[in-house]
Amino acid sequence: QGLGHALRRTGPADEAVRAARRAAQLTEYQNADVLLTLADAYAAADRPAEAAEAARRAVDAALVSAPGLVEQARRRLDELRARRN
Repeated sequence: QGLGHALRRTGPADEAVRAARRAAQLTEYQNADVLLTLADAYAAADRPAEAAEAARRAVDAALVSAPGLVEQARRRLDELRARRN
């Protein structure tokens, strides 16, 4: 997850997507923080539909295992959906 953040800030967006997607796979798409990182990486790579889907999955994951991230994930999902329209 840290690699995805670092690459998003300093490297090509596609590399950030690759790193964040790998982290999401390793956590079986169950870690809300990792999924939010993936959503941000997709957004930086101008892939809005995938960004919104990752944020939606982050909300679902947060509801199950990270209640403190639920509102953050919902806000991010709302932001990404607004950008798509």
